[in-house]
Amino acid sequence: MANGGIIGPVNTVNSAVCVSAKTTTFNSSGTLTAQATSNTDYLVVGGGGGGGSQGGGGGGAGGYRASGCFTPSPTRGSTVPFIKDTVYQIVIGGGGGGSPGPGPSPGGSGGSASKFEIQCSPTSLICSAGGGKGGTNNPSAIGQNGGSGGGGTGGFGPGPAGAGGAGNTPPTSPSQGNTGGTGSPGAGSRDSGAGGGGAGAVGAAGGTSGPAGTGGVGVANTISGGSVTYAGGGGGGKKSPGSGGAGGAGGGASGSTGNAGGGSNNTGGGGGGGGAPGSGGPGGPGVVIIKEPAISRAASAPGVWSMNAVYEFVKSDNWISAPSFTSATGGTITTSGNFKIHTFTSSGPFNVTAAFGKPSGDSSADFMVIAGGGAGGAGGDSPAGGGAGGFRESPGTATGSYSVSPLKGGAAVTLTSQNYSITIGAGGGSQAGGAASSALGITSAGGGRGGVACSGCGQAGPYGGGPGGSGGGGNGGNNATAGTGNTPPTSPAQGNSGGAGRTTGGDRAGGGGGGAGVAGTAGSSPRVGGAGGAGVATSINASSVTRAGGGGGTGQAGTQGGVNVGGAGGGGAGACGPSNGCGTAGTAGTANTGGGGGAANSNVASRAGFGGSGVVIIRYKYQ
Repeated sequence: MANGGIIGPVNTVNSAVCVSAKTTTFNSSGTLTAQATSNTDYLVVGGGGGGGSQGGGGGGAGGYRASGCFTPSPTRGSTVPFIKDTVYQIVIGGGGGGSPGPGPSPGGSGGSASKFEIQCSPTSLICSAGGGKGGTNNPSAIGQNGGSGGGGTGGFGPGPAGAGGAGNTPPTSPSQGNTGGTGSPGAGSRDSGAGGGGAGAVGAAGGTSGPAGTGGVGVANTISGGSVTYAGGGGGGKKSPGSGGAGGAGGGASGSTGNAGGGSNNTGGGGGGGGAPGSGGPGGPGVVIIKEPAISRAASAPGVWSMNAVYEFVKSDNWISAPSFTSATGGTITTSGNFKIHTFTSSGPFNVTAAFGKPSGDSSADFMVIAGGGAGGAGGDSPAGGGAGGFRESPGTATGSYSVSPLKGGAAVTLTSQNYSITIGAGGGSQAGGAASSALGITSAGGGRGGVACSGCGQAGPYGGGPGGSGGGGNGGNNATAGTGNTPPTSPAQGNSGGAGRTTGGDRAGGGGGGAGVAGTAGSSPRVGGAGGAGVATSINASSVTRAGGGGGTGQAGTQGGVNVGGAGGGGAGACGPSNGCGTAGTAGTANTGGGGGAANSNVASRAGFGGSGVVIIRYKYQ
């Protein structure tokens, strides 16, 4: 018999495993084999209902069920546990048929359900019901129940209106859809059908004048990588004269005074209601999208080991290393799930200890860098608003799913062990542009100053708006030229140009400063300062915040017809002058938003609103 040594199980050094995230879209039925055991996100939309005929109701949208931050919170369900190598059956619901016309119209149908389930199991993991069909003039004016309900038909002659079908049938939590609208009564209304319900709103009722009821809007979802709206209700049909109701955003078809169109493919949109005479359109087929997350498993060495064995493995570089995630200090630190968020409202260091023994993706950081906004212009003759600081943001895909701005671009930054310098740009002071912000090798330019409308305001000419991340507005007194945004240029653009001034004698007005989202508004008649351009929203810090709005301009002193607001995202409002009974200073851009300052009808430069300071936010995985 054997003796000596250490008796125990067979020992194996297990290598680390890293599985990339995977998104699979099903436009037709099929199967999916889970690549790992994980909590998995999904979008499941049922087939849309067919539209009714003879002034019929629009078809209801297919049921909408989704998880994760890809969908708005009221519609957000829980993830589904997937088991590695398990085969899941995917069923795509077909769109319902439209009701034929004219004459008695018993045809037409609701959509069918979409679902995914474990193969050979009778229990669905997630099932979204088909949309209800729209009501028809004969024999049933009532919309059918479904994921979202079909719209009711308009009353025929003096006949009663048809009620809309109920949504969220069968019931789910969160709700998978909404009720269809009620058709109009026949007397004097020319048979106006109601809109089918959508995932985001109920269908509109058929009116007694104007077009038929519109379909309920759907819900936007980003699980596929871009924002796509699904499950809009079909618009109601109408007897001529008049027009059919518009389909709901998300693939709902518009109604008609004749034959209606069908819901869009793989959106679950409801079919349009047909006119009198006219046939209803078919519903759009549903869709299923599955997003399996990235999975990493550290190397391991289970069992009982002798010191000699461990030494031999280490010597051959085949022993495990203890995994660690990125850690860092600097700024204000918060957490969201597995991610840490560092918010810098003033300049300082970002000290990083990089991940060791982890996939490179775990060392990636998403970022948002906003510069200081430009100051508003001053002067008694229609000065302009300051431009917002430049706004730059990474795509947001490296550190979990959160809503990013339309300006997302470039790539996440791979962190290494070092001290990064973070610079927060100050907002522009009297008649000055904002300062640049920088972090992780990314620089955003300061916003341009607003156009000045006097020569005695501590500012030499030219008096137009200054260039910058977003440009300042042009003044209405002597230089209507607005400052250009995205200066210096970046891709995607970091901002927009300011609005031009209006220089018509006696009817002058300064333009608004540009915002990250849109350009500033031009000054307009009668003597109305332009609004600052709106900023953009991002949820990089786990809640949606809008930043980088432009400052508002103001009209000709003493007679201005109005001053205008700053852009959403911290832009300051313009202010009227003393001769108009105001005498107030322009509003400063909000601190740490990069908002542009508001203009002021005052020959004292400091009366104009100063620009708001910038901000930097960095987000990475820490566990």
